[in-house]
Amino acid sequence: MSESWWGARWRIVRKGGEIRGARIWAAGEIACAALTAATIALALAAFAFSRLVAFPPGLAGWPLQILLAAAVGYGTNFLAVQMLFKPRRPLDWFPMCWIWRQGLIPARQGELARVVGTEVAAKLLTPEAIVDELGRLAQAALEDPELVDRAAEGLRPILEGQVPGLLRRLAPETAEALSAFLEKHVSAQDFRKVAGDLIDDWFSHQENREVIADFLLAFLAEHSEVLVDLIRKAVKRYRKGGALRSFGIGLSEATAILDWDEFGQTLRDQFGKPKSRRWAINILADFATMTRELFDRIVETQWLDDLRRRVGDFTLTSMDEIAEKELVPRLVSHLRAESFRDYLACELFPRAKPAMRDWIGKGYLTPFFERFDVEGRVSRAAASLDVAELEEMANRVAATHLGAIQVLGYALGAAAGVLMVLVA
Repeated sequence: MSESWWGARWRIVRKGGEIRGARIWAAGEIACAALTAATIALALAAFAFSRLVAFPPGLAGWPLQILLAAAVGYGTNFLAVQMLFKPRRPLDWFPMCWIWRQGLIPARQGELARVVGTEVAAKLLTPEAIVDELGRLAQAALEDPELVDRAAEGLRPILEGQVPGLLRRLAPETAEALSAFLEKHVSAQDFRKVAGDLIDDWFSHQENREVIADFLLAFLAEHSEVLVDLIRKAVKRYRKGGALRSFGIGLSEATAILDWDEFGQTLRDQFGKPKSRRWAINILADFATMTRELFDRIVETQWLDDLRRRVGDFTLTSMDEIAEKELVPRLVSHLRAESFRDYLACELFPRAKPAMRDWIGKGYLTPFFERFDVEGRVSRAAASLDVAELEEMANRVAATHLGAIQVLGYALGAAAGVLMVLVA
C-alpha cells in the first residue's frame, strides 16, 4: 500500500528517520500545517463574522497578521513541493490549463529520463567503472570460500549439461586437427627415434631386463612341448641327410638313449636355472639395438597413416566419456581448490583488468557497450516509473529535507510578518 505525504511524516515522528533530527523536522512540519490551517480558518471567520461578532483586538490585530504571513510562507513552499508531482495528469480546465497544467516531474519525465540516462552513462556507468566494479566484485567473491563453494555447486549442472555437448560438437574437428598434427609433425623417422629412445631408456635399467628375462623364461618353460616338437621335426629332417645319421638317431631312440619326454623335462629344468636367467639378462642388453632394426623394417608410411586414423577415431569415440567422467569433475574440483582461487585473485584478475582497460582505450569493447546501451536502458527504466511511485519514493527518502523546506517557509513568513508589523 502506498504511503501518503502526511503518513510519511507521522511515521517519522513515531519511529524516527535515518537523518539526524528527522523526527524534529517532521513534528515541526505537522505543527506548521496545523497552525496554518487554524490561521486560515480564523482569518476566514474574522472576515465573515466581523460585522456580527467583535474579535478581541489582541487576536485580530498584529498577531493575526504574523500568523497569516507565516501561513503564506508555509503554504507557498508546501504548494511548490506539491507542484513537483501534481497534477499527475494534464488539466484542461480553466484557468489551470494556463497556470499549472501538470506537475514538473510528470510533465518532464521523458526529458528527465534522457538526462539521467546520459549522465549515468557518461559519469557513473562508464566502461572503465564497469570493469573496475566487476573486478572488485570478483575479488570480494573469491575471498569468501562459502560463496565460491556455492558458485561451484551452481556451475556443476551447467558444466554437466553443456561441456559434454560442446565437446561432442568439437570432437570431429579435434580428431581431424590431431590427425593433421600427427601427419605434419610425426614422420616414420620421428616415430623410429621416439620409439628407439624409449626402448633404450627402458632396457638400460637392470630391473627392467630382469623382469623381461623372468617372463621369457617362464613363457618358454610353459611352452616347452612346442620347442621339443620343433626340435624333433628338425632331427627328423636331419636323419634324411644320410643312412649313417638315420641309423644312429634311430638306434638312440630305440634304446631310449634319446628320450624326448625326458628331453622336454630337462629343457624345462634348464629354463629355471640361474645360469639361464643370467644368460637371458645379458642377451636383453643388446635387445634395444635389435628393436631399432625391427622398427626400421615395420614402420612404413601406410602403418603411420593407420596409426593417425586410429588416434583420431579414438579421440572421436572417447570424447563423451572424457567429458562426463574426467573433465567435468576435475573442473568442479578446480573451482573449489584454494590454489585455483589464488590463481584467479593474484594472477588472472590483476592481468585481466589492465588488459580490458587497454581494450577499452583501443575501442575493442566499444561495440559491446554500444549494444548494451547503458544510456538507453537507464532512460527507459526512468521513463517507465509511475509518478505515484516516484512521489512515494520521495516521501521515504527526502521527507525530512522537504519538511525542512516547508518549516523554513513558515519561519520566514513569520519573520516577514513581524517585520511588516514593525514597519506599520
